[in-house]
Amino acid sequence: MRSPHQFNIHHEIEQHSIFRLFPPRAREALIAAAFIKHYRRGQKVMDANEDPPHLIIVLTGIIFVELAYPDGRKLTSPTWDQHGDMLALIQIFTGTPIPWDFVARTQTSLILIPKQVILNILAKLPQLMAPFMNVLCERLHGMAVQNSHALIQRPRERLIHLLLNLAERYGSITAEGTLIDLRISQDEMSFMLSLSRQSINKELKGLSEQGLIQHAYGTITILQIEALKTLVQKIPYPLMQQSGLGKSTPLLQAAGIEIPVLPQAFNP
Repeated sequence: MRSPHQFNIHHEIEQHSIFRLFPPRAREALIAAAFIKHYRRGQKVMDANEDPPHLIIVLTGIIFVELAYPDGRKLTSPTWDQHGDMLALIQIFTGTPIPWDFVARTQTSLILIPKQVILNILAKLPQLMAPFMNVLCERLHGMAVQNSHALIQRPRERLIHLLLNLAERYGSITAEGTLIDLRISQDEMSFMLSLSRQSINKELKGLSEQGLIQHAYGTITILQIEALKTLVQKIPYPLMQQSGLGKSTPLLQAAGIEIPVLPQAFNP
């Protein structure tokens, strides 16, 4: 993984799956207005009820959404965003505040592009809305697929799918297995999976007794990831594919937008 200080705004925007579709002068305007900001673990990226002033592009790090209740409960979930993915996209276009906090769960680096710069470009070139709408449609479809599978999955299957996706997205290989070091509590997992904390505790204990995982102090190590995969039919989280416009779609075709081929040397 590259160091946060090795990222270059010009390169990131020129090669971004959406912004590379913009004409050169529009990309130059984005590059001139954009800046990189670094966040420490636990630092807020954006406050709930804030009207986001910037479109956010993830460079490195892991971001969670947090929703605080008056009784003191705090519900959290990962955004599943990776390098190149965008945050607060809906709020940028609707002018509505975000309903939760965005919080850096690890050291995080982001590109911030002033909202008004984006909106000014789209006002002059409305056909460029199509790639953004394409991404939003993919996210909506992904959430629908996720929810439909959750309706028919048993608690253990839901938990295993979550662990496998966390491992694929955020895991690191150690001598013991695949470490998920996100400090995720059982309360947080119960919120992510719409299960009771008691169910989460029961299933984690069962997987531990089978020698498949090890969990302590908010970290989980998958000891036998291939064995864990055999217990369920793998269903990836489709909403992970948030910034990829690798192929044309009817929406992009209707807007007359072609997907350019990146140089073979480009490695996102």
